[in-house]
Amino acid sequence: MPLYPTLNGETAAYVLEHSEAKLLFLGKMDGTADGWNDIKGRIPGDLPVVSLPMSPRDDTPQWLDLVAQNEPAEPSLPDPDSLATLIYTSGSTGRPKGVMHSFRTMISVADGLQQIFPVSSDERMLSYLPLAHVAERAAVETQSLYYGFHLYFANSLDTFQEDLQRARPTLFFSVPRLWMKFYLGVNAKLPPKKQKLLFNIPVVKSLVKKKVLKQLGLDHCRAALTGAAPLSGEIIAWYRNLGLELLEVYGMSENFGYSHANRPGQAKVGTVGNANPGVEHRIAEGGEVEVKSPGQMLGYFKNEEKTREDVTDDGFLKTGDMGEIDSDGCLRITGRVKDLFKTSKGKYVVPVPLKVVSIIRWRRWCVWPVPTSLSRA
Repeated sequence: MPLYPTLNGETAAYVLEHSEAKLLFLGKMDGTADGWNDIKGRIPGDLPVVSLPMSPRDDTPQWLDLVAQNEPAEPSLPDPDSLATLIYTSGSTGRPKGVMHSFRTMISVADGLQQIFPVSSDERMLSYLPLAHVAERAAVETQSLYYGFHLYFANSLDTFQEDLQRARPTLFFSVPRLWMKFYLGVNAKLPPKKQKLLFNIPVVKSLVKKKVLKQLGLDHCRAALTGAAPLSGEIIAWYRNLGLELLEVYGMSENFGYSHANRPGQAKVGTVGNANPGVEHRIAEGGEVEVKSPGQMLGYFKNEEKTREDVTDDGFLKTGDMGEIDSDGCLRITGRVKDLFKTSKGKYVVPVPLKVVSIIRWRRWCVWPVPTSLSRA
């Protein structure tokens, strides 16, 4: 059961208690870009802790010492339908919910993605999102273990560009915020007007585009994915014009991120693509998208009532998203059922009313006449 390193202490304490955690593995935390300073005082005193390399604590058993002192245990294959992991939701709309997944749901996702993006042991991926993020677990963790390809880890936000160039990934997943950051960074060095000029010169354009992708560390990338929040068609088109096939995908913690994807060579910008192999989708009365996936959860941990609320009698997950399915079978997300919106980091935010508490005396600053009643406010 992975924990986001950026959680506040209260949420971390709740998840540790609710999940009935029996042992905590503590990795790289320093209290600068994470919530360690708030979390460390909320770890139950009777919860055993094992420190991984770069852990902030040296008063616990160390993982490398335990490995050196003990022989490996004999492996045994678990029941595929037994509980494998809990993935806790962000808790934006209340207490985080523990999504239960079996070994079968995790393996089925790896099998399904193989049919869309053929994967081999020669692939390279860069892991930089928290491993509590369902997309990172499905696209990076599970696939790297399943297919045995090369996996690199980013060291920090400051070294991210160097890490990306070191890894030269062949497959790369990112959230819209980072795709936008790359886009703005290129525009700062090579203004759009200059791009337009260079991209229209037959011999020069291919050289310039290759150089841009190489500087981004994506010149070896054969499939690039974006998800967790919408990314504008204009930005997607810009990347595709560079020669990077950026594909929008869609999924939730409740189906292990396995729901919809645009296919290589068949992308339809503005949609999240067709249903993945083995996935059924439909639009319910009222416009809500409902999905039945091989990666679908066993339910919410210790919350049968919420499970019954979010899963229909015939096994479809109520996504909470509004959508349309076009004539090609592509799904377009049009909004949320509830009054929520999603940030570029993929976090749901609840709008709140704003109250005007004061108005500046406009007459002092404006050159046009201002009604007397407003200037007195």
